[in-house]
Amino acid sequence: MKKSIFILALGFVSLSLSAQKIAKTDPSIVAWANGVEVNRGTQSTTGENADKVVTYGKPYDAIGVAASDNLRCVSLGNGGSAIITFDRPIMNGAGYDFVVFENAFDESFLELAFVEVSSNGKDYFRFPSISTATQTDLAGSNYKNLAGVYDYNYGVGFDLDEITDNEKLDKSNIRFVRIVDVLTGVSKDSQGNVIYDAISENTYSAGFDLSGVAVINAGQPYVIADMEGLLTDANTFELPSFENYDEFIENENAFHKNYTSGGLVFPGVAVESYGYEFDFGWGLSNITDVETATATENSGTGYNNNYYASASLSGLEGEGKTYLQGYYSSYNTEEHLAVSKQDGNTFYPKGVYVCQSMASYNYPTTDPLESGWFKVVATGYDESGAVTGTSELYLIDFRTDTEGKVLGNRDDWRFLDLASLGQVSKVKFTLESNCVGEYGINIPTYLCIDNFVYSNDNKNAIAEVNDNNLNINIYPNPATEYVTISNVKDCMVRVTDLQGRMVYSNKADNDTIQINNLTSGTYIVSVVSNNNIATKKLIVK
Repeated sequence: MKKSIFILALGFVSLSLSAQKIAKTDPSIVAWANGVEVNRGTQSTTGENADKVVTYGKPYDAIGVAASDNLRCVSLGNGGSAIITFDRPIMNGAGYDFVVFENAFDESFLELAFVEVSSNGKDYFRFPSISTATQTDLAGSNYKNLAGVYDYNYGVGFDLDEITDNEKLDKSNIRFVRIVDVLTGVSKDSQGNVIYDAISENTYSAGFDLSGVAVINAGQPYVIADMEGLLTDANTFELPSFENYDEFIENENAFHKNYTSGGLVFPGVAVESYGYEFDFGWGLSNITDVETATATENSGTGYNNNYYASASLSGLEGEGKTYLQGYYSSYNTEEHLAVSKQDGNTFYPKGVYVCQSMASYNYPTTDPLESGWFKVVATGYDESGAVTGTSELYLIDFRTDTEGKVLGNRDDWRFLDLASLGQVSKVKFTLESNCVGEYGINIPTYLCIDNFVYSNDNKNAIAEVNDNNLNINIYPNPATEYVTISNVKDCMVRVTDLQGRMVYSNKADNDTIQINNLTSGTYIVSVVSNNNIATKKLIVK
């Protein structure tokens, strides 16, 4: 009897896995990852390469629509991981809620990964995985709820219903997906079985190769200030500096310039002190090589322009993309490194990607720190000027944590979660360190930011959106039995309640949907077509 049950279980796994197969061109996909933070693993688990991290690909190779080939991806390495963010929350709806893609050439060499989700960026919950594979049988049909079991044209779908409910996980507001490389012969599935996948050792591209993550069931899109279009020339930068010294006098020794993107204001300020010009706050950059940064540093174009030129050498979404650099000084009385709305209203910050500005001058490398740290702190303020909360991220930390790990010097883009700040009128950034001298922090206090994400309403507030001319009308409204939606044929239609719970999700083959199973109340109807979205309120009597 036990043997028969086991065989049936294997059959169930195969059938379930087959249903998880989703093409990267599937019309149900409404959005792709817009940010990735990678923690690289090693090239090998043993031997001389056990201490060498993988190098293939860049994190931004996993942003946006997965490539049509299998060359654009980022290798995680043995035991490596990646945290993915999106321009909208993932919601638990009908069927699969999101899809993970790997770059496998075919299904005979599979590199696998666990998949986890989080609402708050701190508590992650792993999908219950099953593996019946052996060292000699690595067929994709042996796995369930593990990413990487198909070739690069297809991804594995994940349904949030398969994760046990927990008070720390809001399935209507999934903001983070974490991918964790499976160590073959070491990692275990949710039932305690050892997982076997392809052995990829002693190579710079070892481990799971992430090529994209797509969203199927989604909430309202956030607003993103991505800085694109703010610089017209390539491989350059811009500061709020005066063109000549006389302008300092005319502007009472301080000149303000606002950079605007996505409805937000990022102010920069030029200040004259001791006969020199200092640039504080935000400036623009898209510099892509150390040579240009070094040349600019030595050009004498400004007293501290050299550090602005010492850029991250890449925006979050790739080389040549524009991002903001900022200089912080505790001595400057002019407000700087602040972010606020153009219209003066309050907003709900969700997060921003940050990076050191150390491309051509890396202090921890030239003067190693034994137990030093350097961090960015974001502080929210309400309309009265009261602090709403703080959030921080260590960019450098050579201390040993409780697990014996050292963060070290991170010079890549990392996500700073700002959701805990709540409703704010303004966010201000400061830089702190324990490496201080007579004149303050020894480490140059510069910072890069990109893709500042926020919403104008709290996560489940009612909002009506018409994006990219995708206009819809709903009638009758209020309704009891059915509603007719204009311009909806061949679009995905989703209905959520005011708690963000999906109550209807389907591809429309006509313009009428039944609502007689819905209780009385207010709902949000979303229509998605070719990554465009339109939403309307619906009242059910």
